[in-house]
Amino acid sequence: MSQKYLTKIFNEAKEHIPDVVRDVEPLGHGHFGLVVDHGDNTLTKIYFQPPEEKGGRYAVEGTLFNEVNALHCFGQNQPEGFEIPKLLSEPEFHDHEKYLASFRMTKVPGIPAYKYWEHFQHNSEEINKLHENMGRALAAFHRVALNSSFGGLDAWTDYGDEVKNIPYLKPDTNKALSKVNDFLQINRKAGVVHGDFHTGNIMVNKAGQVTGILDWSMAGMVRNQFVDMVGGVFPGFDGPFIRGYEAESGEKIDRTVLKATELAIWTSYFPRGDQEAHVGHESQIVEGINEYLNDLLPVTGYKP
Repeated sequence: MSQKYLTKIFNEAKEHIPDVVRDVEPLGHGHFGLVVDHGDNTLTKIYFQPPEEKGGRYAVEGTLFNEVNALHCFGQNQPEGFEIPKLLSEPEFHDHEKYLASFRMTKVPGIPAYKYWEHFQHNSEEINKLHENMGRALAAFHRVALNSSFGGLDAWTDYGDEVKNIPYLKPDTNKALSKVNDFLQINRKAGVVHGDFHTGNIMVNKAGQVTGILDWSMAGMVRNQFVDMVGGVFPGFDGPFIRGYEAESGEKIDRTVLKATELAIWTSYFPRGDQEAHVGHESQIVEGINEYLNDLLPVTGYKP
């Protein structure tokens, strides 16, 4: 969304919750609401009231408390080399039809990693280094999380946990998907995840070193920790990202398990029981599934 929209929602907040939005500047926004900068290396995150549809309030409040829980846990138990925001105040709930709650936290230094990429996108050496550093940072967080008691409100979620069948695919294709799922169930690893580890939430300095990780609203315990390792890097740079993770963690990451995890995430996006949403997109869906299955031929023995 545009700067114009950010200015609009900021001005509305100044009008309706002036005690929260006083002597601050708008910093950013998302589906949750608005972030404002106090100018003293602290921020306030303002959650909007959830939509009216069934389950909306439960989902948004769950996200809010999940993030606060994560900041409580990891803000006081920092990984070595970069920062996680520290919670400075408990959520203040607002008696207003548009604003649910707000809380204050420390500001993490740096710029979003995607801006670093935009500047150095034609310099493969710099982009490789960036992705290695991101992989190292994720491994450092996973090491801290291993020794924490954090579970999150969405503890033991099934995100990326299962490769699902899709009703209109050929029987042989769904049989192959089931084989990939069997493989994933054996080889997945449970653990705490950030849950939204991508270049918009990873802060870096001018040298491409990770300085902090933002937005902990999706953090939690999952059955497949590999979900943190897929989808967050630029296409073609998964190699240096995984090398960085392996160098920091001392673990060897099975690329086949990562590919199976990608497929699990991909199939989880399909609406359950809502076949109308697939109409007109079947060919693209089949093409995407077949690309994954080509890569997973050693697992299934099936060639699409």
